Amino acid sequence: DYCVKVSHLELYNEELFDLLNPGNANLKLYDAPGTQGVTVAGLEEVVVYAPQDIFTVLERSCEERRSAETKLNKNSSRSHCIFSITLHIKET
Repeated sequence: DYCVKVSHLELYNEELFDLLNPGNANLKLYDAPGTQGVTVAGLEEVVVYAPQDIFTVLERSCEERRSAETKLNKNSSRSHCIFSITLHIKET
């Protein structure tokens, strides 16, 4: 058994935003005990079933990114994003 999930996180003005659930506020980073990384508490994950589902979610979530014009780039995002694809495998 396996499950594929995606999430999309934005860092803007030193704050974290969930691009899959824009109403999700006050996201916090913390060390995940027993893992080799960090976790974002409350970050929305969406189950996807086909490769095209991943691109659909990515397109939809990119529309939520913040942008502002700069002198060098009219459509500058002025933010950083992390789009994660997570594969959960359960051996039966």
